[in-house]
Amino acid sequence: MVSQSQQFANELNGFLRQQGGGRQDSTTVKGKFYRAWMDAKAAITGADEKAILGSNIYGEEWAIKAYEDALSDNTLRGAVRQAVERQYQHSKQTYNRLKSMDGKQE
Repeated sequence: MVSQSQQFANELNGFLRQQGGGRQDSTTVKGKFYRAWMDAKAAITGADEKAILGSNIYGEEWAIKAYEDALSDNTLRGAVRQAVERQYQHSKQTYNRLKSMDGKQE
């Protein structure tokens, strides 16, 4: 999932470069807080697969919401919109796989 996230960011940064913008490698405050929370949770729970899976599900839910927000304001056009829509679909598929794995762990 990390490589998918990096690939998605690189693709969107490519569009920014084409438009004359700079590379975006900063995250939102919420994103930083979430990563810190995941690190702390991993330190406390160790290798608890259920906790790790739950954290990944939660992260994917936030990603899906961000894609929905980006797509709902209708400012994205052309290739950028297609890329975001494709990434959104991939995120939903990943979320569904994670939820399926979560159901198998109960």
